[in-house]
Amino acid sequence: VVGSILALLFGSALLLRQKALAAGEPTSAVAELRRAGVLLSRLIVCVALSTLAISFSLLPFGLALPMTGLNPFLGHAAAVNVGMLLLLIPLSLPAAWLALGLFFAPPALVLKKLGPIDAMRYSYLLLRGNWWRTAALSAALLGVVLVLLLLVAALAAAAVQLAGVTDPKVVATLAVPLGIVCGAIIVPWCGAQVLAMMGDLMVRQDEARRTGTGNGGGTGKGTGLK
Repeated sequence: VVGSILALLFGSALLLRQKALAAGEPTSAVAELRRAGVLLSRLIVCVALSTLAISFSLLPFGLALPMTGLNPFLGHAAAVNVGMLLLLIPLSLPAAWLALGLFFAPPALVLKKLGPIDAMRYSYLLLRGNWWRTAALSAALLGVVLVLLLLVAALAAAAVQLAGVTDPKVVATLAVPLGIVCGAIIVPWCGAQVLAMMGDLMVRQDEARRTGTGNGGGTGKGTGLK
């Protein structure tokens, strides 16, 4: 719990710093951490509500999952009924829809200084007219992150084999600093990509509002990053 709260705090400060750098504004680590601390309680509520909503939408999928023979620990994978598992995929679509709709709620809360509910509503309105495009970009972002994680895991496994280490405790100990290094590389990059996607959606909504297409309605005035 403490680790998750610290991750939200420093993640918020990172977004504020990246936003300031992108907008050409003065930056200060102390000021950004202070602002992130002020917003932390709201951010925790926003993340908790989003997680509960997505978890609730996954209940039908989770209740039907034992029918496939798959257990939460991924044991006996060879005995899994693949056909049944594929048939259950539609049950996970509501959770995927909710996750995508709430994807920008935490950064919107931090950057726009919104309340938890307003941030969740803002995230949905921001995606109006751009659902498929955002889904494709989010999938690409997730794919790149997974590739980077697999690359780090492969390098760690190669290093362990070359060193001749077989003790699981030693391997687990080595995994901690490797995970920290991996996070130090991936997290700032992911934050920059999320800011870029969010800024692009803001511009598109402003343009839709100016041209009167109707896709930008409801997002409020002044949706630029500044």
